[in-house]
Amino acid sequence: MASQRWGTFSVIDHKDAAAMVPEVLLYDKLVLPYPFSAEERQRWDIVGRDTGLLDRRFDALGPLAVKALWDLDRKKKFEVWMNELEHVDQDLAQMTEEARQKMAFAMTRHILAQDMPLPQDGTRIVRVAAYQSEADLQSHFILDSNPEEKERETLGYLLAHRIAVPTDLDPEKALAKTI
Repeated sequence: MASQRWGTFSVIDHKDAAAMVPEVLLYDKLVLPYPFSAEERQRWDIVGRDTGLLDRRFDALGPLAVKALWDLDRKKKFEVWMNELEHVDQDLAQMTEEARQKMAFAMTRHILAQDMPLPQDGTRIVRVAAYQSEADLQSHFILDSNPEEKERETLGYLLAHRIAVPTDLDPEKALAKTI
C-alpha cells in the first residue's frame, strides 16, 4: 500500500486561499484544526480566525480535508510548548547579552588583526588577535570558524601565558615594568 502525505496546518492557514492552492496539489489530505466547542468557536472568531470561512473550506475540500479538533489536550500541549519557548526566549536574551559583551571585545581584536596596515619597510609581520584569558579566546570561536585564524589566535594566547610576566601588587606598576 502506498503512503499518503498529509499536510497539517495552523489555526489560521485556512484564511489564505492562494496559499492553499499548492497545498491541495501537494498533499493527499489537509489536516485543519477545528474548534472543539461552541465557546471555543466564539473565541476563535473574536481573535479573527473566521470559523465561517473554515466551515466553507471544509465544505469545498470535501474528503480532502480532515477535521482535527483543537481540544483541551492539544491546547494544553500548545501552552506547555509556549511556556518552554518563553524560557528559551529568556535564555536566548541572556546568552545574546553575554555574547554581545564578550564578543564585542573579541571582534575588536579580530578586526584589528585583519585590517592593520603592513609596515612600509617590507617587514614581514603576522597579525594575531591577543587574548587575556582562555574564556575570551573561546568566545571568539563562535565568530570565526577559519581554522588558520583559530590556530594563530590560540598561539597568541598560549605564548602570552607561557612567558614570565612581572607581577606587582599594583597592576599599573607591573605593566610599567614590561615597557
